Amino acid sequence: MAVEIGFAGQVVLVTGGATGLGLAIATAFGKAGGRIGLNDRDPQRASQACDELAAEGIACQPFPADIR
Repeated sequence: MAVEIGFAGQVVLVTGGATGLGLAIATAFGKAGGRIGLNDRDPQRASQACDELAAEGIACQPFPADIR
Protein backbone atom coordinates (compact mmCIF):
# COMPACT_ATOMS: atom_id res chain seq x y z
CA MET A 1 0.00 0.00 0.00
CA ALA A 2 1.42 3.38 -1.01
CA VAL A 3 1.15 6.29 1.39
CA GLU A 4 0.88 9.72 -0.18
CA ILE A 5 2.00 12.72 1.81
CA GLY A 6 1.46 16.22 0.49
CA PHE A 7 3.85 19.10 1.10
CA ALA A 8 1.84 21.88 -0.56
CA GLY A 9 2.67 25.19 1.08
CA GLN A 10 5.67 23.75 2.90
CA VAL A 11 9.34 24.63 2.46
CA VAL A 12 11.75 21.70 2.46
CA LEU A 13 15.47 22.32 2.99
CA VAL A 14 17.58 19.61 1.38
CA THR A 15 21.29 19.51 2.23
CA GLY A 16 23.64 18.07 -0.36
CA GLY A 17 20.81 18.52 -2.82
CA ALA A 18 22.64 19.29 -6.05
CA THR A 19 23.47 15.71 -7.05
CA GLY A 20 22.69 12.08 -6.42
CA LEU A 21 20.44 11.09 -3.55
CA GLY A 22 20.01 14.70 -2.38
CA LEU A 23 18.71 15.77 -5.80
CA ALA A 24 16.38 12.75 -5.90
CA ILE A 25 15.02 13.70 -2.46
CA ALA A 26 14.55 17.34 -3.54
CA THR A 27 12.72 16.18 -6.66
CA ALA A 28 10.42 13.88 -4.68
CA PHE A 29 9.52 16.60 -2.16
CA GLY A 30 8.99 19.07 -5.02
CA LYS A 31 6.69 16.70 -6.86
CA ALA A 32 4.74 16.32 -3.60
CA GLY A 33 4.12 20.08 -3.68
CA GLY A 34 6.95 21.38 -1.51
CA ARG A 35 9.01 24.45 -2.28
CA ILE A 36 12.68 23.47 -2.19
CA GLY A 37 15.56 25.19 -0.43
CA LEU A 38 18.52 23.43 -1.96
CA ASN A 39 21.85 23.50 -0.11
CA ASP A 40 25.17 22.45 -1.62
CA ARG A 41 28.81 23.44 -1.11
CA ASP A 42 29.19 24.35 -4.78
CA PRO A 43 27.16 27.47 -5.72
CA GLN A 44 27.20 26.65 -9.43
CA ARG A 45 25.93 23.10 -8.87
CA ALA A 46 23.20 24.35 -6.51
CA SER A 47 21.98 26.87 -9.10
CA GLN A 48 22.13 24.31 -11.89
CA ALA A 49 20.14 21.78 -9.84
CA CYS A 50 17.49 24.43 -9.08
CA ASP A 51 17.27 25.21 -12.79
CA GLU A 52 16.66 21.51 -13.47
CA LEU A 53 13.94 21.38 -10.81
CA ALA A 54 12.34 24.58 -12.12
CA ALA A 55 12.19 22.98 -15.60
CA GLU A 56 9.99 20.30 -13.97
CA GLY A 57 7.74 22.95 -12.43
CA ILE A 58 9.28 22.72 -8.93
CA ALA A 59 9.91 25.93 -6.98
CA CYS A 60 13.53 25.96 -5.84
CA GLN A 61 15.93 28.43 -4.24
CA PRO A 62 19.66 27.58 -4.03
CA PHE A 63 21.44 28.07 -0.69
CA PRO A 64 25.13 27.44 -1.27
CA ALA A 65 27.05 26.82 1.97
CA ASP A 66 29.48 24.34 3.46
CA ILE A 67 27.74 23.05 6.58
CA ARG A 68 30.38 20.52 7.65
